[in-house]
Amino acid sequence: MEAGGSVLRRHPKLIVLPMMSFLVFLIVTVAVIIPVAAPYGGVEAFLDSVEPKSPQTWVVLFAFYFSSMFVIILCNAALVLCALDVFSGRQPSVLGGLAVALSRWPQILMWTFVATTVGLLLNAMQSFLRDKLGASGSVVGGAVEFAWTVSTYFVLPLVVIEGAGPTKAVERSADILKRTWGEAVVAEGGLTILCWVLMLPTVPLVVLSIMISQNIGADWPTLIGVVLVLAYLLVVTLVVWALGVIFQAGVYVYATTGDPPGNMDGILLRQAFRRK
Repeated sequence: MEAGGSVLRRHPKLIVLPMMSFLVFLIVTVAVIIPVAAPYGGVEAFLDSVEPKSPQTWVVLFAFYFSSMFVIILCNAALVLCALDVFSGRQPSVLGGLAVALSRWPQILMWTFVATTVGLLLNAMQSFLRDKLGASGSVVGGAVEFAWTVSTYFVLPLVVIEGAGPTKAVERSADILKRTWGEAVVAEGGLTILCWVLMLPTVPLVVLSIMISQNIGADWPTLIGVVLVLAYLLVVTLVVWALGVIFQAGVYVYATTGDPPGNMDGILLRQAFRRK
């Protein structure tokens, strides 16, 4: 992820796009959940009153998931475009990236619908398999979800750059993987490991704050520690999020042209996939 880190170091303003996604996610959460929960006397009462598998629950979940996903995909599309500008030696513009991404709103809207529907179906399938088969069902469900994630790895660049519809984008994404490298993307695993490593410093901070609270008989050190940990985790999440999208843009360029984009190591890109 060195290249992604290099892009962020030279253009830190790009972190604004993941921040926008997060802020809009919070706004959507409030806008969707609170009005639905209000007649029940609050969110907790609403959650206690509905059945987990009732149609009402699925409607609320779909509305929430769809709204959130649209904004996230839109901001990720803008970040892909900004990354491509950097790779081409141009100065990236957050507003310019958003403007171009918005010009693709029909394709992004259709892909959001597909991603939301498949995501909820996968969630329902995993719950069913886990209930019926236990741990082995979780493994099967996770494998299916991983296969979907891998096969759609290039969908976002294809949608925003080539204007492909969801069906064509999924077909092209899977075809690029099959033709070029084969069976699996390991970049997502690398990002997960990086995220966990960056989160390790939060453990001693929490322990230290609790110990101080116990020694002085006050709660404020623990409260400060929790606030600092949450702020740090938010920063880590946003940075890793941006790194993943930037790397995805670079891999797309390499997959479609055969040439690594500027500042990205061709060897690392080739290792992003395992050949058959």
